[in-house]
Amino acid sequence: MVIERTDAILRSPDFPKMKFNQFLMAPYFGPGLLPHAQKLWIDELAVGTKRIGPLPAAGP
Repeated sequence: MVIERTDAILRSPDFPKMKFNQFLMAPYFGPGLLPHAQKLWIDELAVGTKRIGPLPAAGP
């Protein structure tokens, strides 16, 4: 695992019904910074409406 955040505030008492309508996860290098196209590979991404992990340990 490279990054895990469990303290991100996605809603607040001021806006209890606020929901996502978009989610973007991508690298940003800025315009003109790199002279060639970039690729981003994401492995084992999990998205859910409830907390997904931690997954149980694999047994023998």
